[in-house]
Amino acid sequence: MSRLIDIDPDHDGVPAELVLTVGDVVRFNATGVLLRSGSSVEVVGILIDSVVGADGSVLTPLGVPNTVLLKASAPGESRVDVVSGDPFGPSTSRSVLCRVQGPPAAPRAS
Repeated sequence: MSRLIDIDPDHDGVPAELVLTVGDVVRFNATGVLLRSGSSVEVVGILIDSVVGADGSVLTPLGVPNTVLLKASAPGESRVDVVSGDPFGPSTSRSVLCRVQGPPAAPRAS
C-alpha cells in the first residue's frame, strides 16, 4: 500500500535522505522544489492550499504556493532541493536524496 508522507521543513526539518517505495507521495510544506538529478521521483505539483465553500466553489487565498507534492515513480535515486520561506525575500533550500525501492511484494494466497 502506498503512503502519504507529510514533511514540514520549518517544524520537522528535512531529512538528508528519504527511503521511499514506488507509489509513495511526499508532501512538503514548502514554496518550491527543484529536481536536481535522477528520475525515480516526479514533481506532481507546486500548489497552494484551498478549501471548498458551502456552495461548492473552491476558495483560494492570495499568496505564494505552500505545498509541494512528489511521487516515487520508479526504483532508483533522485536528488531534490526543497525551498521554503518567502520567495520574495529570504528563503532556505535543503537538498534531499530520495532512494526509491521497488513496490512491496503482494501478499500470497494460502
